[in-house]
Amino acid sequence: MLTQDTRSMTTEERNSVEDLLKLKPETLIDKLIRGFIALAGLSVLGLLTAAILGTLLERLGILEARRPSPAMLFILKIGVLLGFIFGVILMIKGRGTNRKVQHRYNDDLKENKVQATHCIVSGVIEVQEFEDEGPGFFLDIGEGRILFIQGQYLYKYVESKRFPNKEFDLIKLPYSNVVLDVICKGDYLVPLRVLKPSVIADKYVPFVYDGDVFDGKLDTIESDLNRFKSKKT
Repeated sequence: MLTQDTRSMTTEERNSVEDLLKLKPETLIDKLIRGFIALAGLSVLGLLTAAILGTLLERLGILEARRPSPAMLFILKIGVLLGFIFGVILMIKGRGTNRKVQHRYNDDLKENKVQATHCIVSGVIEVQEFEDEGPGFFLDIGEGRILFIQGQYLYKYVESKRFPNKEFDLIKLPYSNVVLDVICKGDYLVPLRVLKPSVIADKYVPFVYDGDVFDGKLDTIESDLNRFKSKKT
């Protein structure tokens, strides 16, 4: 069973959001270091890419194979320039993303609401973590429906053997979409089996996301995921 409701924040939940806003702001030194890494790092990457391309062209006889070749020097300069440009774009994009996140936290505080999703689960399949996506689970919520949740926010609940759980509330902020808490109310639920990360990473990303609900059963999860994927493509 899955039910959703919107309610006012508790004092503890509001304090948690305020703590997120109080995280140490980026200092001038932090900005300079981040800028140096973005600009210098991508410039060097562009240089190496251009060097590989130039060497390949020389071996194919397209460029004159002598040192220093004017054409090779030109390619290297273009590589450095492109790397620098991408570094500038990365810096601007990162700064804009941070501002958007702050605005969304402020919107959450202004609204003073959270989305509470109550789940009663009869069975679960675990997905081994891939890259840095966090633990993942397919949860049978009854009525022929499966809930997929995955994220780093699950670490502390999984490590303490509180999750997966037969009954829990998922508390999420509506604007920033951050999960504030997973309130475990029932008994620990042992996964029926564990899927390898490749099952999700290779076949279903980016078709299945944290919080997706789709028709299916745990014993036919692969075929049910294929149907869910076909509806999204």
